[in-house]
Amino acid sequence: MTLIAITVALVLFLGPLLLGLSGLFHARRGGYRSPEPAVPWNWKQTISSALLYTLAFNLTFLIQELFLVLPKALIPGVRCSCSAAHPAPPRFGCSSSRLRL
Repeated sequence: MTLIAITVALVLFLGPLLLGLSGLFHARRGGYRSPEPAVPWNWKQTISSALLYTLAFNLTFLIQELFLVLPKALIPGVRCSCSAAHPAPPRFGCSSSRLRL
């Protein structure tokens, strides 16, 4: 248990701290100023990026679920049981990981 706690602490606190310190020490200092003004923030691009990310995540999840559920439904003789008292129908809709042959 303590090994897990130490690993979590390292990943959540020490990792970002080291990345931040690395950026602080390697950042460009004064001296050089760009003659061009900064580009204004583009909210349309931000929103479209977020929507595309959401679409990609949902499509990945859907494909994953299809390839996990369809083989169980299409193999004859494989049934999943959600509980002993209320067995699930043999095709589509089983949310349990217990399989009965």
